Parts: sequence; C-alpha cells; structure tokens
Amino acid sequence: MDIGPLLSPGFTIQSATGANTSGDPVYGPQRTITAVIRTVNQRTFTPAGESYRQVDVFMTDSNNGPILTGDRFWPPGADTSNNKLAKRLGRVITQSTLDNSYTIYRVEL
Repeated sequence: MDIGPLLSPGFTIQSATGANTSGDPVYGPQRTITAVIRTVNQRTFTPAGESYRQVDVFMTDSNNGPILTGDRFWPPGADTSNNKLAKRLGRVITQSTLDNSYTIYRVEL
C-alpha cells in the first residue's frame, strides 16, 4: 500500500546524531519530508479501569528516510530556527509490506 499520495509536504525533521559532554542530544541537518498528522484517541487499560487519551500521530513512508525516537519535528509553517517549537518524537512504529518493498512509519508526538 503506497500512502505517498495521502502525504502533505512541508514537515521538517532533524535526527539526533549523538550527545554532547552534558548528555544533551546533538542534531544533524534539517530535512523536509512529506507526512500526515492526526490526533487519535488511544485506549489504555489500567488497574483502575479503561482510560482514553488523545495522542498526536504522524505517518510518513520510507521515501523520507529513517525516522527514529528522539528526532525533532516541526509541522508546516513552524519557525524551524526556534528549537523550542520542535516536538520530540516518542514511540516510532515501523510497518513493512509482506515483501519488504515499502515501509510506513507511525510516530507518536
């Protein structure tokens, strides 16, 4: 399944390349990718019962390179020179087609 036609341009991502002496991440160059972002309800089960929370999720494909936990993400129109506007990527779920010809990244922000 090719999700490319569903993706919008203008998202910016910056991958962590290591850490400085203080342990803070150091980032490589920014790159522009195509993606789609949605707010979804996520159901979790706790000892107290069932609960729901809203999670922002973005999806992209393997044409946009690897997406890793800890990368920084700016939506279209955001000031990419302001690192405080960037969101750190949470859980990254990678899904591949059966023949491994196509990969989809689902990322919680």
